[in-house]
Parts: sequence; structure tokens; C-alpha cells
Amino acid sequence: MERTSQQKGKFGELWIFGNLIDNGINVYQPMVDEEGVDAIIRKKDGSLLEIQVKSTRAKDQAGYFNVKANKLHPKDNLFVVCVDMSPLDATPARQPEVWILPSSTFVHYSTLTSGEYRLALPGGKIKYGKPLKELLTQYREAWKLLTG
Repeated sequence: MERTSQQKGKFGELWIFGNLIDNGINVYQPMVDEEGVDAIIRKKDGSLLEIQVKSTRAKDQAGYFNVKANKLHPKDNLFVVCVDMSPLDATPARQPEVWILPSSTFVHYSTLTSGEYRLALPGGKIKYGKPLKELLTQYREAWKLLTG
């Protein structure tokens, strides 16, 4: 049975939340995702961060992440966590690829199309001289941004 888009998204969220909890971070989920915030986390220093988790699983969509523009208002304590789960389909023992980006960085490197910010990690070669995946490598597996 094929998983729905919501099931795939929830899997990505739970994978991220599980990793945060495993690192001693408390994760709080809003009752309703009205503001584009999937969770609020308390860092080890006590400060609070908001995170929006975006995931993709299909091989042809690997590295492409969309966020509705009306739900993403960049601020210092908001992070967009991008989870590419396509490696799981190649080999079950592999881990998803995780990119943890400050919301302002996500918006800066995204393209605004049809009311959505679209971050294309495989793209960017023409505009930046190299793929965004290389340009933004400091944000790959950047768990310290969330854990402190």
C-alpha cells in the first residue's frame, strides 16, 4: 500500500523529533499547525526554537522542499528542517539526509513560485556557481543549531 503525503510528512516529523529527544531536547507540538510551526523545542540552555519540518521521499523529488509563503515568516528562532528520506528506499539501513536551516537562509536561497518558497538543493549552479547542496553544506546534519 502506497503511503499518503500526510503519512510521509508525519514520518519525517517523527524521525526528527525522535532524534531531538534522543539528544536530550524537549519537543512540544502545537495542537493545530496554523502558523507553520510543527514543534517548539527547548534547547539545553533553556531557550525556545520553532521548527517547521519538510520532508520528501520520492527519488525524483529528492532535495526539493516547499513551504507556503504565507506560513513562513523568517525570524531568528525559526528553523526549517528538511528531511530527504529517499536514501531509505535505496537501502533500509541508510539514514535520511537532514538539512537544518535558519528560516532566513531557507527564504534567501529559495525561489518564490505560486505562493511557495521552493528550495532546490540540487539546483543553484547557474546563480551561485555550484549546487546549493554544496553551498549550504554547513547546514547538513547541523543538529547543534537546534541542540545548543
